[in-house]
Amino acid sequence: MKRLLYMSDYSDIGGGETSLLQVMLFQIANSEYEPELLLLGRGPLYALARKHNIPVVVIGTMLRRGWVKFLPLPNPVFMAKLLLLLIRRRYSVIHANSVGVCLANALIPAKLLRTCLFATCHGPWDRPYGVRGRVLSFFLAKMFFVSDYVRSYSTTSNSVTTYLPHSRKVVDRNKVAELRRTLNLGDAIVVGVIGRYQLIKNQHGLVRFMDKFMARHPYYRFKIVFVGSAIFSKSNVSYENLVRKTVEESSSKASYVLLPMAEDIENYIELLDFVIVPSLSETFSMVTVEAMSQGKPVLATRKGGPAEIIQDGVSGFLYDPLSYSSFEGALLRALQCDRDILSQNAVVRSLDFTPDRVALQMTNAYREADNANSVPY
Repeated sequence: MKRLLYMSDYSDIGGGETSLLQVMLFQIANSEYEPELLLLGRGPLYALARKHNIPVVVIGTMLRRGWVKFLPLPNPVFMAKLLLLLIRRRYSVIHANSVGVCLANALIPAKLLRTCLFATCHGPWDRPYGVRGRVLSFFLAKMFFVSDYVRSYSTTSNSVTTYLPHSRKVVDRNKVAELRRTLNLGDAIVVGVIGRYQLIKNQHGLVRFMDKFMARHPYYRFKIVFVGSAIFSKSNVSYENLVRKTVEESSSKASYVLLPMAEDIENYIELLDFVIVPSLSETFSMVTVEAMSQGKPVLATRKGGPAEIIQDGVSGFLYDPLSYSSFEGALLRALQCDRDILSQNAVVRSLDFTPDRVALQMTNAYREADNANSVPY
């Protein structure tokens, strides 16, 4: 078996991290590569990896900045520890799951040891363009992008789009029934938004659109469920407060339910008749694939990842998140569509994002680079 080291800058669990663990679990069972995970500290991601018996290495550091504009900013102590780990464990491949601290500190050690180095870019904020993109091209065997939308920002050569994977989870029908009773959903049309509170997620914009829709179409009775939390920054906490204030000031505030983020998100998706992704843009949108895998119609922004996932009117509906008329048209189409056919189409489309497909694409790239990189330590 050849050793493969994945590296993550994050200790919390997000879509990119859960996707990474799914790929690793597939590789443990089906690949010639033996994956391990390097983390910068213990946290929810560490606990989840250990729960699934994924080998984890921790190099503790408080580093949060890996770059100064286009120049990597390696930390001598962290980089030395990483270099020693690479020499000791003799990894064939290293894969940084973001363009951040881990990648910045792995560039030189990987080059010195002639170890194949890969990275995944999750969004334009990773700035894989301009001079930084050309710097990365010098060090990387390949850069993976989570969507063509993200890849369009890059000047990194030798890159490929590799969508994030998702495994459909088993729904707890008893839990779903209990939630329906607790939330007193009755015969209302239940629409939901799932994800962290963040300005770009545009939850407050959806509240305004739904208020207007309910005023113009009073014969529809809705329950709008938000499942989410504010993590990663104080600005997200402030934004959650703005969303709550917008709901409180709504003329239809009794129609809204705000719930904290839950681990068993599949049960909350099952509650919903429709899932809405109102973001101003999305680099990929894991919740879109999750909902589609459960046969739920999705209304999503047409900017970014959802436009690559959804075939409008066939497996979901797309709209301009800044245009009420676009939103109204998409929601009316969703309400009037043949739900059974759309549900089937959504499930079929979601099968293009299974861990086996993504892991095989990555493994083939590792194998190709590894075979070309025949010089030993």
